[in-house]
Amino acid sequence: MIEWGKASEFAEKKFRRSKSLHTKRYYEAGIRRFRHFCEATGIGEVDEGNVYDVLDGFVGWLDAKGIKPKTLTGYVHAAKKFLLFLDVRIDAQRFREKVDQPRILKIEDEPLSMETLRKVLTLGRPNRKMLALVLLLLSSGMRLGEALKLKVSDLDLSASPARATIRAENTKGGRQRVVFMTDEARDAIRRILWDWDPAPRAPKAKVVPARPDRAVFDFDGDIWGREKTAIRTFRRVCERAGCNRLIEGHRIHVVHFHLFRKYFLTKGSDIIGEHAAHALCGHGFYMDTYYRKTVEERAADYRRLVPHLTVLAKVEPGQADVLSAMNRRFLQVFSFTDEEIRGLGDLSELSPADLQRLISTKDGKGRPPKAGKEAAPSTGGMPKADLGRIRELVPDGWELHVKDGEVVMRRSTSP
Repeated sequence: MIEWGKASEFAEKKFRRSKSLHTKRYYEAGIRRFRHFCEATGIGEVDEGNVYDVLDGFVGWLDAKGIKPKTLTGYVHAAKKFLLFLDVRIDAQRFREKVDQPRILKIEDEPLSMETLRKVLTLGRPNRKMLALVLLLLSSGMRLGEALKLKVSDLDLSASPARATIRAENTKGGRQRVVFMTDEARDAIRRILWDWDPAPRAPKAKVVPARPDRAVFDFDGDIWGREKTAIRTFRRVCERAGCNRLIEGHRIHVVHFHLFRKYFLTKGSDIIGEHAAHALCGHGFYMDTYYRKTVEERAADYRRLVPHLTVLAKVEPGQADVLSAMNRRFLQVFSFTDEEIRGLGDLSELSPADLQRLISTKDGKGRPPKAGKEAAPSTGGMPKADLGRIRELVPDGWELHVKDGEVVMRRSTSP
């Protein structure tokens, strides 16, 4: 007989290692589904002789119920690990050959625009806590679970820029990191960091600063329950704003929490480089090298991002920031790697002549003018096709002009 009584012991062992309630709930849900399948089909014993047939039947049973491929794969993984815990031997190669699981298709997110986000945060009328949470997620690149585990003592709102320390036990990769936030996110958080005086409320009752051990986003319940509450609340905000549409053919909404992290990563890759952006998001491979920079050096990188992560306050990007972003995109068009670009130092100091010199000496990877021929001055020393590709990368509010053999970027004069 299958020892279902050991399911709790198995889940606790998984929690002991990960210290993650999500991991525990993930395995509990999978085992619960597997038990329902076994009871519904009269399976009372699983051993090495029938384990592959049982698991393949479990896949078919889940698929018939309309379970999505990614969720289905998770349930089967949990069932397989539980059977291994019960000393049922499962060979990985034989499992792949005998158990056919639906293919997981990648869902393409629609890019998040600042206009959509402003609509959500104005027409959606979020309460103070939800407003602070959204602004923090967008401007810091942290995960929802990481934000909900923050304590007041993890914040340093007096620093410039304001920052938070995500403890190692609260990160996906088990590594502590420091994240930064915009001024508007900092101000929104300050507005929620007040508690009522414990004395009975009276006309003269006062609010006091939140205790250091209080959760910044103090939704009720454990982390699993807090995430569910935050997601439900955000969905109501999106519905009020008219932004509650689903991705076509899927159950995932167009605007969801994880989209803010993707937005941060995209903007960060454009402005400060892919390596730095991934490191600020907490991707371990990139942190190993980027975190050799001091906190202040990382803060300086982040300041260049602030204009692109500010939603409600109006912040104009400085000339140096825009030139730096423009020159980075320019070099990427000509196949310069992130490592090569980082080695060039401050990109805002590069003149058009510097850029053309770099491109012409890139060992044939760029498109320098052919020997013996001079490029037409009207194209600034580069083929017209490449100039067209560069024009597509010019930030909003700026224009690209070509005159006397030079490519010049300046603010747009059109309304």
